[in-house]
Amino acid sequence: MMANKEGSEGPLWEFMENLGKMQGGGGNCNLRCKLCNTCFKGNYYRVKGHLLLTPNRGVRQCSSVDDDMLEKFHKMEDAAQTKKALKEASGGSSANIPLPKFEDFGKKRKGDNSISKSFNVVARDELDHLIARTFYASGLSFNLIRSPYFRKMIKHACDSQLKGYVVPTYDRLRTTLLQAEKANVELHLKSIRQSWTRKVFLKAVDATEEVKSAESVGKLFLEVISEVGHENVVQLITDNAAVCRAAGLRVEAKHPSIFWTPCVVHTLNLALKNICTPDKDMSERYEQFKWIGQIDEEAKLIRNFVVNHSAAFTIYNKYSRLKLLGVTETRFASTLILVKRIVQVKSALQRMVIDESWRFYREEDSQKA
Repeated sequence: MMANKEGSEGPLWEFMENLGKMQGGGGNCNLRCKLCNTCFKGNYYRVKGHLLLTPNRGVRQCSSVDDDMLEKFHKMEDAAQTKKALKEASGGSSANIPLPKFEDFGKKRKGDNSISKSFNVVARDELDHLIARTFYASGLSFNLIRSPYFRKMIKHACDSQLKGYVVPTYDRLRTTLLQAEKANVELHLKSIRQSWTRKVFLKAVDATEEVKSAESVGKLFLEVISEVGHENVVQLITDNAAVCRAAGLRVEAKHPSIFWTPCVVHTLNLALKNICTPDKDMSERYEQFKWIGQIDEEAKLIRNFVVNHSAAFTIYNKYSRLKLLGVTETRFASTLILVKRIVQVKSALQRMVIDESWRFYREEDSQKA
């Protein structure tokens, strides 16, 4: 124990190993923490900063101190300060006032109150009144006292013992500190925002009883946009129906930053439909694309024949795990989906007609097959 400097009798020296004095360092010593084995240079001021986890003490905080140990360390330090105050007040020896050990603070005894609390009761009571007066004079909600940020602020101010500290000014609070806190919140939200980039289902609306007019559809679009926030919407995509087009133009008129775009798949599907089944006036123009309609008819014929005949369907299942899709005509690109599947199962269809069981199948339509 070091007996020539302030704090030489401090209770926290118990957890330090003195490795010797520094050369030309005054009363500073080379120290090693017995709890975390951290080595540092300094005096009892840094010992307290290390074990009491006090910031801005020029030393790393001890990683082995948990909440219970920290509370005991504070009680030990308060008891030491009380002993010192009694010694100075009486002007005599403090030999009759033993310094409690670390183990003693882990035992709870009936009626055992910290002596230091009785010495600080006036200051604590004054601080309570100042906090209460702030609430009353500023019209603050009493729920603020339950805020963990408010409690953390008070605790940090008391533990840090910042003498001469001046609270932030009005301008700094609404500018510099606000911008710094905003940046801190955005940093914490960065990982959450990354999850918003994927496709998300927002809502479904039952509009069976609604009249499909530009006004009703446009109103629905605007409600959803307001729910998400128009600044977060870039594009509105619908099919090419006249009602949807009119509703999209209504959205563009109210929010110029949002663009309405017709669905590309629906557009191509309508174009393919016009090519395959043109009007009389356009039949000559699309004569060279007549083969597209023939492929569509042959693909439907093959699909219907296999699916509607159980024996043929059984033979087909022997060679393919893929089903022949029956896409309704109301779906977009139904022709392309069906033809693509026929191409995928081409080898299975070929094996089906050369299978031995096919020769004994009499119900098939040989002309269609």
